[in-house]
Amino acid sequence: MEKNLLSLHLLCAFISLLLLIIRGRMQYKGKNWRKNLLLRKMPLFSDCGLLVTGVALIFLTKVGFSWWILVKLGLVVEYILFSRKYFEQNTSDAKSNNRYLLALLCLSSAVLLSYYH
Repeated sequence: MEKNLLSLHLLCAFISLLLLIIRGRMQYKGKNWRKNLLLRKMPLFSDCGLLVTGVALIFLTKVGFSWWILVKLGLVVEYILFSRKYFEQNTSDAKSNNRYLLALLCLSSAVLLSYYH
């Protein structure tokens, strides 16, 4: 059970990262990614799946809330907030681009933190 949940958690993380990169690149180039239903709805499911499977893994494995899990959870929440702010706007100005880069940095850091810990 835990192995399947971990696999689902990793899948959600990589789908979230891939979708962030695809949508960010499209928005930067001025393309309307919002026309694509998959690009509009899939991040909601992958991000929710990421959070739910992460919390479930904490309780199933009885690891507890160690410092790296709390940091990872914070990074995922920040990724969601930064990406939401970036994708709310149709522009790609410097302030928006910083939000995108921060979202990318937060999600990548959460993945790397999990991998090396």
